Amino acid sequence: MHGQSAHRAGGPGAERDVETVRRVRTLLTAGLTTATTARVLPCVREEGEQPVPVCSELRRERERITRAIDDLLSSRTLLDGVIEAPGTARPGGG
Repeated sequence: MHGQSAHRAGGPGAERDVETVRRVRTLLTAGLTTATTARVLPCVREEGEQPVPVCSELRRERERITRAIDDLLSSRTLLDGVIEAPGTARPGGG
């Protein structure tokens, strides 16, 4: 199988690499940046299909994301108040 990588040929470490890619994708989908993902990747191990945190870095990231969500919800609430205020022009003249 000339030219095939060890991964495609099922060489040593291929399954471990697949697990690492799965962890990276999960962390990126969760909203972590690539830099943060690289930093916290050693903090995650697989337990079945779920990544399991083994250090506090992930908890700090979750807290950061929670604060960002709270800030966005507050902003949306303020905008809702402005949009629904009496006398606020509506699109289409309504």
